[in-house]
Amino acid sequence: MFPYKVFEKTTNISKYTVDEKYQSKKNEVYRVTCIEGNISFNKCVVVKNFMQSYSSFQKEVHLLTELYKHGLAVPRVYRVEDKCIIMECIMGKTLVDVLNEAEEKTPEGRLMKYRAEKYVTYDLLNWLKSFYCYSKTITGKKIILKDIHLRNFIAGEVLVGVDFESCTEGEVEEDIGKLCAFIATYDPQWTPWKISLVEKLKKSAIPLLSLDKDALEKEISNELKLIKERRKSKNNQTIDKNTY
Repeated sequence: MFPYKVFEKTTNISKYTVDEKYQSKKNEVYRVTCIEGNISFNKCVVVKNFMQSYSSFQKEVHLLTELYKHGLAVPRVYRVEDKCIIMECIMGKTLVDVLNEAEEKTPEGRLMKYRAEKYVTYDLLNWLKSFYCYSKTITGKKIILKDIHLRNFIAGEVLVGVDFESCTEGEVEEDIGKLCAFIATYDPQWTPWKISLVEKLKKSAIPLLSLDKDALEKEISNELKLIKERRKSKNNQTIDKNTY
């Protein structure tokens, strides 16, 4: 449920519309348009109401604030109150949407294939390189995203990363291994274009991020096994529900 009281108290805004609730497994995330004109931030904002632990909330606030100061493309934080973050709304398509459109058999789909390859093999990898560098400066530790789903990246004027609550210490090969496995298994799975995209991604990532090739391949294999197990479990649950 949208945190009306917290939003109004924190922003001192009473006229607004809650336009959309985004898909999120862990938290409640909304797009809001502020109708009152006398505000110190953009009229369109995102309100993220944390349902997870307070430590996850603190981690996200800290990283968003510090990464923004370092110049990384992340949403600007406007207000923070009671496990609720009010931040800049980034307009654009998620990288998942870009990949989906690239698979469409239309002239636009063919153009989107080129754009998707650039986003994934150039823009995303360079964003990640900066993230790993800045997060180490901020925390003094080797931090990875952990939750590196393409829905957490928005392709607008620049590529923007939007989710940091799952960040933890780890090796970069784990992030890139997951990324490769996710791309290959997004529906439609294992298409020739997706296989080619994964190969191009690996070819670019290994030298740019100084990755160990064997460790990367191991992480890809591990994540593919986990994806298979999760989907098998989900299918079994669906069968059980349909039995009764």
